[in-house]
Amino acid sequence: MPIENLLLMPVISASNEIQTLSPTGSVAQLIQERIRANFDRRSNLHHGSFVDDAHPVADLIKQLPGVSDRSETLTALANNLISHWQPLLNDTEAPTSAIILLLYRDAVSLHLVLATAGSQPSVQLNAQGQPELKSQLNLEQLQRAVKVNLTALQMEQDGHLCFFGTKGKTDDPESFFTLTGCAESIDAKEATSDLLRAADDFCQQHQLSSPKTEVMEQIVDYMQQQKKDREPVELDQVSRMLDVYIPPEQAETHAGTFGSFAKQGPYRLSEQFQPHNLTLNRIGRLQARTGSWKLELAQQALGLLNSQRDVLYDPDNGRLILNNLPPALQQQLSAATNKRSE
Repeated sequence: MPIENLLLMPVISASNEIQTLSPTGSVAQLIQERIRANFDRRSNLHHGSFVDDAHPVADLIKQLPGVSDRSETLTALANNLISHWQPLLNDTEAPTSAIILLLYRDAVSLHLVLATAGSQPSVQLNAQGQPELKSQLNLEQLQRAVKVNLTALQMEQDGHLCFFGTKGKTDDPESFFTLTGCAESIDAKEATSDLLRAADDFCQQHQLSSPKTEVMEQIVDYMQQQKKDREPVELDQVSRMLDVYIPPEQAETHAGTFGSFAKQGPYRLSEQFQPHNLTLNRIGRLQARTGSWKLELAQQALGLLNSQRDVLYDPDNGRLILNNLPPALQQQLSAATNKRSE
């Protein structure tokens, strides 16, 4: 992923002089790798969008997609962060040593990362070969960071902000969310759970009993692949996966596409988000076998008695009840039971 600009501003220095690093240098490559590793390690990232009102940080970032030479805007942004992030930088328990601004491009989008790093002690050898205690930036454990998808921002898509290291709530005037100009935050765990819940409700509303299990498995597989590829889940892509099962005339009489359904319902979703690992891991498949039968079912198809799930569990009597059996299976079961009764 080519780096376009990398700025580093020491916070502990009296001059706060901005250092512009070579995008192709080994230091820049190392910083980018460490930032990426920090995002990959976090299982529950937060997602959001910039406020519509004027904001000193957000307004400068919104200028970046539309300018060819971004150095001047990035320098102004770095100077702005020093003053506007003061409540974060003055944390006596975890003092900040430097602010990092990284602008890079992947195969699809232009991204900006704003991060703060503390310091950690290290032992280094001096010119005489004697060990000395030095202080170095702790890039392994960044204090906090926000990644802005500038391409999605320019296209006015929700969810163009991705945070970690957040403390407090969005409405806290000194939280990382608010100081960066985020209007509202949604954590990855909530977004992952609500997407699956919305898909299940959508299938129920459109009476997709037969393909529902297949649809849910496709969505889970898609989210797991996106997580593996380090790519966000996109609501439009999930909508395309679901909408193929809806006849045009039925879409006109119900809530329409899945995207419209999800946005109108009681679900906290953004147009793109990083899926939550633990939530996906819990949505696996249950398997069991005895001498006379073999069972394999998706966990999202399972529910207790009186629920609307395809597979109902009766814990008091230790049994399962299968609903919405395919017609072909019903015929096979009828033929098998009739044959045994002859």
